[in-house]
Formats: sequence, C-alpha cells, structure tokens
Amino acid sequence: YDPEAKTFLADRYIVGTCPKCGAEGAYGDQCEKCGSTLSPEELINPKSKLSGAEPVKKKTSHWYLPLDQYEKWLSEWILEDHKEWRSNVYGQCKSWIDGGLQPRAVSRDLDWGVPVPVEGAEGKVLYVWFDAPIGYISNTRELLPESWDKWWKSADTKLVHFIGKDNIVFHCIVFPSMLKAYGDGYILPDNVPANEFLNLEGDKISTSRNWAVWAHEFLNEFPGKQDVMRYVLTANAPETKDNDFSWKDFQVRNNSELVAIFGNFVNRAVVLTHKYFGGKVPACGNLLDIDRETLAEIPALRASLERNIEGYHFREALKDAMSTSTFPIPNLGRWPRLTWTVPAPFSMSAFRSAPTWPSHSSRSPRSLRRSSAICWESASMPDLTTARASRRLSIHTGQARDLPSIQCHLQMAFLPAESVLTGRISEKLTFFLPATS
Repeated sequence: YDPEAKTFLADRYIVGTCPKCGAEGAYGDQCEKCGSTLSPEELINPKSKLSGAEPVKKKTSHWYLPLDQYEKWLSEWILEDHKEWRSNVYGQCKSWIDGGLQPRAVSRDLDWGVPVPVEGAEGKVLYVWFDAPIGYISNTRELLPESWDKWWKSADTKLVHFIGKDNIVFHCIVFPSMLKAYGDGYILPDNVPANEFLNLEGDKISTSRNWAVWAHEFLNEFPGKQDVMRYVLTANAPETKDNDFSWKDFQVRNNSELVAIFGNFVNRAVVLTHKYFGGKVPACGNLLDIDRETLAEIPALRASLERNIEGYHFREALKDAMSTSTFPIPNLGRWPRLTWTVPAPFSMSAFRSAPTWPSHSSRSPRSLRRSSAICWESASMPDLTTARASRRLSIHTGQARDLPSIQCHLQMAFLPAESVLTGRISEKLTFFLPATS
C-alpha cells in the first residue's frame, strides 16, 4: 500500500533491488535482468513508482489459486511426461516444483481491471496473469461461437505456447493448474517453446526507450529483405540462453552465409547446369561411390530437419537446411582427386565455399603464395598430406596474421576435379576449400 498516494499497488508499481542478482529497478513480480520471479516483499529497498514512498502492508482480503494442491500432478505431468521440452523451460519448471508450490494470489486491489466475479469480492480485480490465459479461450469463443470448443476440448487439437522466459511459470504452472481445476475436458499445453531474452547491441530491448528494431522501419530501410531478417533472427534465436542481435552480425550472416555459402551453392548449380546441360537437369548417369554416399545421407538430413522443426528447435533445423549447401561432409580419403606439378613461381586465389575459415577472420586470404603457411582455427582439419601428390606445398598469406599459427600441408587437389578445373593449368588457379565440419 502506498501511504502517500493512498492506494494499493500492483506488483509492477513497486521497484527495488533484486535479491537474486542485485540489479536495480527490479519489479515487484520479476527481475528483468536475471528473469527471476519475485514478490514485492523480496525486493531490497522497495519504492512506489507512483510517489517514491516506501510501501507498507495493509490488511485486505484476497482470493488464491491453491497451486500446492496440484504440485504432485504438475510434477508427473511436466517432469515425467514432458522431458522433451526445451531445457530452459523444463529446468525452470523443475526449480519451481522442487522448491514447493505455494498458493498464489489471483486478485488485486485496483480501480482498473476485470472484476473478480464472486460474492464478497467487490472492489477486487483479477490478477493479469490469471485473467490473460482465460482470454485465450474467451477470444476463441468470441471468434468462433459455434465451434470454439473443438479447439479447446478436442483430443486432436495441439496447444502450443510461444512465449518469453519471463512468462514460463504462468503457462506451465498457473494456467495448466487452472485448466485441471476447472476440468470439463479442456486440453493442456502440448509444448511451451519459450525463448530466453534477445538483447540489441548488448542492451536490453526497451520500447519505452525506443531501443528496438521496428518492423515497419526495417522494411522501409531494407525493402524486400524480410526473409534475411527471419534468417538472422532464427539463426541467432535465444532458444536456450540469452543472445544478442547486432547489425554487424546481421551484415556478416547475410554476406558470409546467405550469399557466400547458400547463394554461391545455388548459383554454382544453376550456372553449371546451363553451361554443360543446356539449363536442364540431366538424366542420372553412372554413379560414383561419392554420389551413392551423398544420396544415402540425404534421408538422414531430412529426418533431422523434420525432427528439429517438430520439436521446436528452429535454430538447429535452420542449420540442417543450410548444411545442404556444404553437403556432403567429405571423407577426403575417398574423394576422387587429381594432382598437378605446379611450376614456380605461381599464385593462387582462395574463395571460401564452406564455414571452415575461422569465424573471426573478416575475409578469406587471397594471393596465396608458395613456400609459406596457411592457418586454420583448429588442428582438426583433415590431413591432406597422405594423398597422392607430386609436390606438397606449404602456403601462407600475410592477411591472416590474426589467426592461430597452425600449419597444414596442402596438396593441389580439386574436388571433384572435372567440375572445377578444365583445360590447361594457367598461372592463376582457383582452389575451393571443401566443408570439413
């Protein structure tokens, strides 16, 4: 109660220091810094947002949802029957249940809100997260008055909540308990794929501070690029931990992934099809071992992609989809190869065709010259030194000085040779790095 404003306070109108992480400005119901669910009594140095006064307790009556009566059922339903939920969702639910559920007040002393529809509750309104999930049902009934119940009571209906981590408790603990208590055949959530928080350039997104990326402004600045934003947001989705969106990452993912990897893969296939087959996919000829291996691995890739989509692991599903542009991951010992003796001096241009170059290198090395060394991020690069080579080279570029100095001997291998290099070897060669991870 605010003694100066002379009114009871909603949880959001009480701010203080979070007892969990020490962040200032935590609300009476949660800390937006660490995501902890709080009560006003837990805040350190609480203040009223209305007057700045220190709130006091004042006796009043409230109605409670007896979550403690549903603790055993929730433990079985979530912890035993839904182990497939995302680890962050499952972990937060387990923490609540293991800590012991307590009755939760679902009424408030406010002059705005939905009135509590029971006798003796005059002047009381429903707590927003008791009222809001009921709105899911009432909104469906408003939209489909003749068939709303099939969406909420039919066994072949799947209820999925796509939310943020600060609302996990309401959709996994509170709302299911309400549905269980009411009965009457209401279905329960099949999954709650909640994301963690996505920050913007290292700072919390805030619409009140205008620190956000607004969809209409993005579409005005980047017309026709909505799929690029969808790709970046999915690739960078905070599915299990907080993540950060930056315009530099947006640029890199567009240029280095969508263009340099996926776009290059599509362009190369289209160009070569037009160049050698008149723009038509040719009939299947004699298959090499690598062809059969590639075809045999496609069903597993498709199954993984479908499994990730059905399990709401969209970031992993996107990785599966993108891997088609670097597919297959070769076992270089089985790949067909051609080798040439290259006269000195010579130069060679390198183009990245797969994510094998260190992520912190801003550009692929160029003008690689004889008698120096090329560097990779790790030593797990497949050993090329055992292959048939008339001459082994150690190549290096000065533009890669920021990379770890792990040297690899490379043979002049073109994979598959017949589609990469034709005709006489010239002074300048093009060397395509195969995918290795």
